[in-house]
Amino acid sequence: MLFALFRIPALLQTHAKVQRALKQQSFDQVLAQFAPRSVAHSPPNADNLMRARFFTRCLRHYGGRFRSSSACLDQSIALRHFLAEQKIDAVLKIGIKRNPFAAHAWIEVAGTPVLEADHLKRDFVCFDTLPEGTIALLNPFESKPKQ
Repeated sequence: MLFALFRIPALLQTHAKVQRALKQQSFDQVLAQFAPRSVAHSPPNADNLMRARFFTRCLRHYGGRFRSSSACLDQSIALRHFLAEQKIDAVLKIGIKRNPFAAHAWIEVAGTPVLEADHLKRDFVCFDTLPEGTIALLNPFESKPKQ
């Protein structure tokens, strides 16, 4: 894992860029800007999950010094982008729960949430699994459809 230590500054730099972008651009623009590029990824394996966990711990430890109100979101976007550069497939997940209302973002590698509580998948419903049109109802910044 020694080689990974040299990648930590790049991870923190990516995180800072994501935080800046979230303040200056729309959410869609940020997702597009930091979307993984089409590169040949390695197949899911235990080593990729171990590396993803290592970088997630690093970002939570060092990136936590620059907390934002949406730390899970900016960290997850940065991690997905960074891990793609490391040839690790990571999926950004954003979910909600109703009682009490909460929203959370995380990444998954090979279908496994990285460094998240065991009850995460049980408690949160991901946006990609919500009924069609639900997201528009949840987004207060979305313009209302014309009748």
